[in-house]
Amino acid sequence: MTFGTPSRPAAGFPLDARGVALVFLVELALSGARADAQTPVVFKVSEGVRPDGIVSLYGEYLTCTPTVRFVNADGTAAATATSVQTDRGGHFCRVVFPSIPPGAYRLVVKNGDGWSTRPVYVNRADPRWLSDERAYPGLQLKLIGRNLDAAEYQGTRKTQVRLVPLDGGQTVVIAPDAVNPYCVDFSVPPTLASGKYYVEVCTHSAEFGRAWVRLDNHSEFPDAIRDTVVQVEAAPTSSVALALRVAWANDFNWKQVVDAKRDFRAKGNGLADDTEAIQNALDHVRRSGGGVVYLPNGVYKVSSLILGSRCILQGESREGTVVMVAKTGDDGAIVPKGRAQGISSMTLKYQPSVPPRSQAMLLAGAADRLFIDNTKFDLLRNPDISVQQSPYYFSGSGPLLIARCQFCLSSRNLWDHAVKNRVTFRDNVIDMHDGLGLCIGLLPIFWSTQMGVP
Repeated sequence: MTFGTPSRPAAGFPLDARGVALVFLVELALSGARADAQTPVVFKVSEGVRPDGIVSLYGEYLTCTPTVRFVNADGTAAATATSVQTDRGGHFCRVVFPSIPPGAYRLVVKNGDGWSTRPVYVNRADPRWLSDERAYPGLQLKLIGRNLDAAEYQGTRKTQVRLVPLDGGQTVVIAPDAVNPYCVDFSVPPTLASGKYYVEVCTHSAEFGRAWVRLDNHSEFPDAIRDTVVQVEAAPTSSVALALRVAWANDFNWKQVVDAKRDFRAKGNGLADDTEAIQNALDHVRRSGGGVVYLPNGVYKVSSLILGSRCILQGESREGTVVMVAKTGDDGAIVPKGRAQGISSMTLKYQPSVPPRSQAMLLAGAADRLFIDNTKFDLLRNPDISVQQSPYYFSGSGPLLIARCQFCLSSRNLWDHAVKNRVTFRDNVIDMHDGLGLCIGLLPIFWSTQMGVP
């Protein structure tokens, strides 16, 4: 603690050493009293609270039966409430939401030492992140957060989203496709120009609920997840790419397609080892700037495969194109290396010679724009056998998309993600005999997935 020079006495009243010491002690006592005065500090408030509901406030110095004031957007007091429950340690208090119009209000709290100064709100819209930071006209996005629907706290459902161009152009207001307190689904307008846009949301409830709130970055990994703007770009031209419903499908070279049978002499007869032929095809498209390795219907036996940057392994159909692998171990039989890979329209399984109890991972590696689409993971040998193989494990910077897949599983893990970005698990069917599904992801989105038993 720092103290100033003792006050200068009035003229004609000189201080001796004892007088100076006395003044110093008085100022020390006053400074200590000021330091001990602790006004409330609130860190967190209940969400989605309707009139006559309970508002919980969490923080420090919530002592002496705190008083909570509900403040309007113009700074006037809407109502004041006395705590109905307190914590002896001053860490929380609870009040009844007063009979005022349903909306968002700023809260200030008073204890014996004064009013809180840190701004906190109840029911204010809190957009946290988007289902994707890139989009194209017509694509549906999800804005995920809290307090996004005034109907939750007895208001009227009027939520809107707007896109504000960074360059100062015309703002576009969008009526959502669907709304709930945690998520707003909205589609990018079909005529929206390419560029970067801020994303804002408004619930149109009372007071602070009338304000537009801009999406901000809440990520612990700002290098991988920015979530302050959305980049609108042209839609993919490939029908397969368009079916993925992600803008980063534009990062692949869909125009270069090689046929593993025709161009690289893969057999696909279920007898020959096609590892070399398919790997040569994958290496060829990687060296050529990326592309698609096409597998016509057939059964392809391989030991293992490596998917380089911008490589896509695409079958003719999910049931007709079967890739059977032999490599066991948790480092993966099919491994993505580099950036941007995809697997589509095939069945993946282990060769019959692989013992059911051999621990193995079909796919494993770092995901940096990786998709698995319209793929069947057939890991059932016999429902009575505890099969020790898993579909995949992915880490990395993401994003990762698992869409329109079917999982036929016995035991061990269903999936395992450790991706510090979006993991979108959409439109999948899971047939599980027993086992565990594990997803460790920063921003997981599970969307229209069915669970069942074979």
